[in-house]
Amino acid sequence: MAKLLTPAQMTQKAKFGSLVSLENAQGVNVPTFKPEVTLHFAAIKRSMAQNYLLTGTDLEHTRVIAVRHNAKINETQHVYIDGVDYDVVTVSPDDDTGTLIRYDYVTLRQSKGMKSGAIG
Repeated sequence: MAKLLTPAQMTQKAKFGSLVSLENAQGVNVPTFKPEVTLHFAAIKRSMAQNYLLTGTDLEHTRVIAVRHNAKINETQHVYIDGVDYDVVTVSPDDDTGTLIRYDYVTLRQSKGMKSGAIG
């Protein structure tokens, strides 16, 4: 997936954060997304060969995004994109110190722990 990206391709925004438990009006604790950082990203498309290779694995129903390198991103976070909550499955940082602009490839899976729209 090492393809050349430019900052101009980072046209969408993703909110990275964590789930916190907040009490609603009825006194029930509800998981709510608490954003920590908002980053621009580029969606990475997979080839048909890559899709076939992922069939039957735990990465089959995931998506990959690329963000500018950020040390705050980790596998325990959630990502909120276009009203949908995702779990971070893996973060593949670009450790090439010879380039000026580095990217992290973040693999996401749609979360089942929070309803869409429950953002704090």
